[in-house]
Amino acid sequence: MSDAYTDKKQRCIINFLVNFSTWTMFIKFVDWSNFMKTREKLFELLDSIVEEIGEEKVVHVITFNGSNYALVARMLEIYWTPCVAHCIDLMLEDIGKLPNINNTIFNEESLLLALYTFKVMAPLVKVLRLVDGEKKPTMSYIYEAMNKAKESIMKSFNNNEAKYKVMFEIIDRRWNVWSRGRWQWRFQWRRAWFTWELNNVQQFMNIVEAGVLREGVQDSRLWTLDSSGCFSVRSGYQALMDRGSSSHLPNVAAVAWDIKVPPKVKCFIWRLFMGALPTKENLLRRNVIVSRDQAIFPFCNVDIESA
Repeated sequence: MSDAYTDKKQRCIINFLVNFSTWTMFIKFVDWSNFMKTREKLFELLDSIVEEIGEEKVVHVITFNGSNYALVARMLEIYWTPCVAHCIDLMLEDIGKLPNINNTIFNEESLLLALYTFKVMAPLVKVLRLVDGEKKPTMSYIYEAMNKAKESIMKSFNNNEAKYKVMFEIIDRRWNVWSRGRWQWRFQWRRAWFTWELNNVQQFMNIVEAGVLREGVQDSRLWTLDSSGCFSVRSGYQALMDRGSSSHLPNVAAVAWDIKVPPKVKCFIWRLFMGALPTKENLLRRNVIVSRDQAIFPFCNVDIESA
């Protein structure tokens, strides 16, 4: 993770940290005052940090939301997501530009408008304090926290949509998850696709989007490509095979597990061609993962990650 700020001497300092499942560790900081934040320079910097930590250990990069950072992640060929705290900062900044709220902040408008501003800002600031903490990673509960913040805003206005609609549009635009009541999958691909890969990518997205997530509705597991309604590695595998494959990849999945290579390489091949299918339960069954402890689902730390 990278975190940039300007200190009292007006120096641009970038901190680099490593996030594990249970804690976060500071690695180093870099004085970036004499450099422009171009994608080329940022790439050189982040690439050196990744090499220092070890390429095999870095699976995810979190930075500010700027397009230059997103481009650097693509150049590194690594999964990237923007900083949640920065997302919320931008939400608050956009909401603060709304006429009523802007007048309240800068012109000391009426108490009624001040209460209106508080009802909108307070729940978002509470989420910001959560994600800005250092006690534990927030990935496991940040989406729930944001949903609760929106529910709190709705209740404070007695579910009168006209009073909070504009704010929710700002939040959703910055959060970039829900669109028209449905979840939008927005993958950050590691590189541009070759022409002969596009068909496979579309097939993969069709399978992923077969499961419909709806806003405001209790989630339930439903996999439409299996008669049981449940997703399984076998059903996903079969769905990909039934929809055909590129001539450049002749029946890859059928032979992937027969290749005599080290487990890490075998697992990489499976991930490369099958995307989200290799659950830890399935990898354990195929002896790619040799220990039951390695197959535990990280969010609960109790049960094996299953289909």
